[in-house]
Amino acid sequence: RNARLCKTLADQGVTVIIATISLFHEVQDWNRTNIGHYTEVFLRVSFQELKERDPKNLYVRASVGEEKDVYGFDLAPENPKNADIVIDNFGETSAEHAADMIFSYIEPHLT
Repeated sequence: RNARLCKTLADQGVTVIIATISLFHEVQDWNRTNIGHYTEVFLRVSFQELKERDPKNLYVRASVGEEKDVYGFDLAPENPKNADIVIDNFGETSAEHAADMIFSYIEPHLT
C-alpha cells in the first residue's frame, strides 16, 4: 500500500521520502521496478541493538512466544540486495548525519 501511494505521487512529479520496513525482496524489487527515481536506503542495525532499543518489549515478548512474525525470532528479513545507500546505525550515527547522507545522494538526481 505504501509503495503504491509513493508510485502515484512520484508519477505526478512529487519527490517522496518514506520510512518503511520492507523485509522482503519481492517488495524491494517492485519498488525499484515501478517507482521512478527510486532510491533505496538500508538503515543497518544489529539484532542486538534492535533488542536494546525495544521500547514496546516486542523482542522480549517474542522470546517467550507471546508475539509472532518478529524479525530475528520466527521471521528472517531479506536485507536489500543493492541498496543505493547503506547507513550503519549502531548508536553512533546521528539522525542529522543520516539525513545528510541521504540528501547528498538524492540531491543531484532531483530535477
